[in-house]
Amino acid sequence: MRTRSLGCMCCASAPGSIRALAVLALLVGAGTPRIARSEVVEGRHSRVEVFASAGLTHAFNSWAETSLWPRLQLGVGYRVNSTLSAGADASWEYMGTYSVIYFPPGGDFLGATATVAMVPVRGYLTMRLPRIQRTRPYVSVCAGSYTLLTHIDGVGPPSFSRTRPGVGAAFGISGDETHFAPRLEFAYEARSTSDEELGGPMPKGWLHQVTMALGMRFQP
Repeated sequence: MRTRSLGCMCCASAPGSIRALAVLALLVGAGTPRIARSEVVEGRHSRVEVFASAGLTHAFNSWAETSLWPRLQLGVGYRVNSTLSAGADASWEYMGTYSVIYFPPGGDFLGATATVAMVPVRGYLTMRLPRIQRTRPYVSVCAGSYTLLTHIDGVGPPSFSRTRPGVGAAFGISGDETHFAPRLEFAYEARSTSDEELGGPMPKGWLHQVTMALGMRFQP
């Protein structure tokens, strides 16, 4: 009878022990992936991001011999949170050439070729949109200075530069949450112009242009 009673006590306590162990295992199992996942996210989501891209820019009211020119861009930003980023970028654009006529001192008029490049330096604010599979679209606005550099081949005419303000907006798609990710961007920009630039051929108003660029984003 005593043996039977002990057996009954063991049998009665076993289900409670098993249930306690099961609950403990579930708690540990649920907590461990959560901690590991948090560590992975913190390790992968650096707040600093760097990007570089190359593209083609088309101007709607260009005065140069071509309205399509190459563009190189480099930027660095800081992720304020999972949605917003703020930063700065700089670009170099080869805008082509145009012909000029000038009068050197003591001589007759001569012809020369002017080579023009533009260097935008801008601040930007980017908002990332909801994910689409493994990519994440984004929209961005920017504003800054656009410096027009003009180099004229010849002895007499001087080379010069002019800096004017400009604004822009962009829509792009980037790989999401990876150290290296490709990005495709379509941008629109408007730069203020004046009659004093380029010796007169650039009309006063705004230079409107669109850019399609392909590049890489890096988060250390």
